[in-house]
Amino acid sequence: MIGLLLACSGPGTVGFPDDTSVVDSPVDTGDSPDDTGQPMTWTALPQGCEPADDLPQDPLNLEGSRKITQEGPGQFFVELLDVEHHGDRVYAVGQGGIITYDVSDPTDIQPLSVFPEEQAKDRYHKVEVLAEDIVAVTHPKRHLRIVDLSTKQDVFYLGEQGMEGLAQAGGRLYVSDRNVGLRVFDISDLATVSEVTQVSGLANTWELAVTDDGWLYAADAVLGLVPFDLSNPDAPVMGTPIAVEGSINHVRAVDDHVLVSNGSRGVAVFERSDPSAPSLQSQLTTGGSVTQTDAADGVLWAADHESVTAWDFSDPNDPRPLHRETTEQFALAVRAGPTVEGKATAFVGDWSILGYWTADPSIQAPRLELTTRDIYLWEEERIVEVRNHGAVAGDLLGYTGQDLLVEASSTTVEPGGSAWLRITTTNPQEGATRLCIAAEDPQEPTRDHRVLQGDTEGRLGDPAPDFTLDDLDGTAWTLSELQGKPVMITYFATW
Repeated sequence: MIGLLLACSGPGTVGFPDDTSVVDSPVDTGDSPDDTGQPMTWTALPQGCEPADDLPQDPLNLEGSRKITQEGPGQFFVELLDVEHHGDRVYAVGQGGIITYDVSDPTDIQPLSVFPEEQAKDRYHKVEVLAEDIVAVTHPKRHLRIVDLSTKQDVFYLGEQGMEGLAQAGGRLYVSDRNVGLRVFDISDLATVSEVTQVSGLANTWELAVTDDGWLYAADAVLGLVPFDLSNPDAPVMGTPIAVEGSINHVRAVDDHVLVSNGSRGVAVFERSDPSAPSLQSQLTTGGSVTQTDAADGVLWAADHESVTAWDFSDPNDPRPLHRETTEQFALAVRAGPTVEGKATAFVGDWSILGYWTADPSIQAPRLELTTRDIYLWEEERIVEVRNHGAVAGDLLGYTGQDLLVEASSTTVEPGGSAWLRITTTNPQEGATRLCIAAEDPQEPTRDHRVLQGDTEGRLGDPAPDFTLDDLDGTAWTLSELQGKPVMITYFATW
């Protein structure tokens, strides 16, 4: 579903900032230990936008992918919301049903089957692999079902609403239910699946994760990270929830750590020396809104709608940036795979694309990104942040842009750190121009940006133009007649 939200408030209220990735005040922000709070000093970048002669290798690469596209209205459509890897198979779910891929050669991913077969009429949110070709799936408005994909038959079906998160351990399937709490099913014999017990107390749990030492963790959007003692697998004991900042929507248990995806705040890494009360160890940010995370063999992965980000996780006490790559579509799901020829691997659900990614922690490279692609010069200058998502410091090398002056707070950006660019027009006028930035970055050694000047387009925080719209009952509403009252408009696709 695609949505747009527009909020208008009455006179006297403070408008939104026009872009959270752009700042207006040329002062140190306090984001690094060296920040002083004093006005920045600026260094003009050299003229020229040519890539460096000796760029380092890229440590993060898309090695194989398979895209499934919709050929026409009402035909097969895919959005990958969750993926699981099992042997030579990847099982993915979302709009489009359950899609099975052959990844015996991950550089040449092949779709094998879809369930249901009739143009994938069903939709699921979560998938858990119980055995090869046997998966459990949920949709919170429809059902829990266990499907044998080899026969295309249901092994178990429960047509109730509210079920979302899935995790299995020791012949038990744990399911989060927004109406009930935690539900436990006996799946030791798939011919006679039965519900064992229910535990109340959860609020809005999106995902579950279990550990080898008998603990379950729930990612609950209301309560935070919720531990359960599984000493008795048929009678989980809920512990004290741990508050997590941000929108918590996913959890993975990896060895002695719990990884929590908490939206725009990134990935919260908890260590669990006390499994009943994991403690926050570090917070890793990507610049996007993280939906899923996973780790294996010393590399931590995150999908954040816009990109895939990897950290060196060989020392979980001190995760280090490795690299970040923008994906083609809308990266929502990630599952770490095994190490292959010294490289960590992961499968990423990028909307209609299943991608196979590799990360090589032995390669050290910078990754410099401006936090906005389009730059709006509503006034004669703009200040834009540059972040380094790479493992080593990187240099800003130069720029080209008609009637533009580009200066940097620092021409070197430290790993995990930021610098600022001040972009000034030397000839204010209406319209758009092109800005090219050259940086020591193997992924994008040169990067093009559109610079827009003048008030030709509305911006967040500006007064809304007057308009009249009909509501669902056919009543016409005019914005100017609602002055002083809050107004909210939602626009979305009906599918």
